[in-house]
Amino acid sequence: MRESCSLKNHRYAACIIIVLISISILACRDPQDFQPDDPYTEAPAPPDFIYPLPDTTVNGTVVSVYFSWNAVARAESYEIQYDTSLTWPSDWRQTATASPCYISVRRYAYTTVYYCRIRALSASWLEGHTEWSQTRKFFVKPEG
Repeated sequence: MRESCSLKNHRYAACIIIVLISISILACRDPQDFQPDDPYTEAPAPPDFIYPLPDTTVNGTVVSVYFSWNAVARAESYEIQYDTSLTWPSDWRQTATASPCYISVRRYAYTTVYYCRIRALSASWLEGHTEWSQTRKFFVKPEG
């Protein structure tokens, strides 16, 4: 009787081992299929300007223009691009960590038209930034 009991224990242990090996084989995947969690996310919508208001006029030769915008969640900083042409040839940019900020611009003619746009920056977004906001236009004119 002892032998049969011992034999039953060995069979029971062998069955458990076979079940565990089967489970581990089924649970194992090809290491090439492993996909870690992606720490990057799609960027949200760009910030919206609050100021300057569309078609605002600022008076002076060299003036500080007040820029303000809605914050974007998880943004680390913001990039404001401004130029006198919609083709953005000068690549004038200012980086700010929060709203508001002031940017000095110059009047080049009697009335200088400026265009501006903004985007949020973050290392946690796939592209590193949002799309550019809609473009705003403002004017710099002489005083008086």
